[in-house]
Amino acid sequence: MRIEHINPYRYVVDQNLIKQPEKTEGEIDALEMKKYELTEEDVETLRNAKEAHRVRMNELLKISVKQIKEEREKMKVMLTCLEISRRIAAGDKVPQADHQYLMKHDPALYARSIIRRFPKQNPYEYKRISEDDRCKGKPQAGAADGAEPPLSSPSEAAEAVSITVPT
Repeated sequence: MRIEHINPYRYVVDQNLIKQPEKTEGEIDALEMKKYELTEEDVETLRNAKEAHRVRMNELLKISVKQIKEEREKMKVMLTCLEISRRIAAGDKVPQADHQYLMKHDPALYARSIIRRFPKQNPYEYKRISEDDRCKGKPQAGAADGAEPPLSSPSEAAEAVSITVPT
C-alpha cells in the first residue's frame, strides 16, 4: 500500500509563538496578581489554618520530647544493667546494691549473669554504679566488710528468680 498524499516534513507552526509583543514586568505582575487574587475571607481562612497547624506541631513536639526523655531513661537503666551483668559474669566483686538493682530491673539477666559467672583468682572489686533513689540513703550492707553477695552460687541465684537449672 502506498501513501502518496502525505508530506511527513510539513510542520505546523503556531502563529502565537512566532511574534508576540513583549510585556513589561509590571504587566506580567498585574496579570499574575489577577490569577491569584484572594479575598479577605480567604486570607483569614489561610491564617487560621496556618495557626492551627502551628499549634498542632507544637503539641506533637512536646509529646515527642517527653517520649525521648522516657526512652533515654530506659536506655540508661538497660546500659547500667548490662554493665553490672558483665561485671558479675566476669567473676569480679560487685556491690550488693548493684546486685539488687539488676535483680529489680532485669531478673532474667541477673540469673544468666550469676549462672555464667566465671570464678577469678584475684577478682577486681568494683564500686557501685547503680543510682537507685531508694538505696542512696541506706548504707550498703556488706560493702564495709567486703563480704561476697549472698547469692554466690548458680543454684541460689536460680532459686531467687525461680528458674530451674539442669545439673
